[in-house]
Amino acid sequence: MLTKEDYQKIVNRLMSILGKNINIMDVDGVIIASGDENRIGTLHEGAKEAANRKEEVIIDDDNKNLYRGSKRE
Repeated sequence: MLTKEDYQKIVNRLMSILGKNINIMDVDGVIIASGDENRIGTLHEGAKEAANRKEEVIIDDDNKNLYRGSKRE
């Protein structure tokens, strides 16, 4: 099983490749690794819903206000 430190290393590596902020959330929608350390431990309702539904949830400008914890890049 990966640790939070492992996930953070993955985030850091992906960010260096992609040049964009990356977040990894657990099945409860809690951000466990992020390029923005202030977001770690906070809830991302879009991720929580995606985990519950077991399908992708697209968050855009039209619906971002429906998902607490979502943030535009």
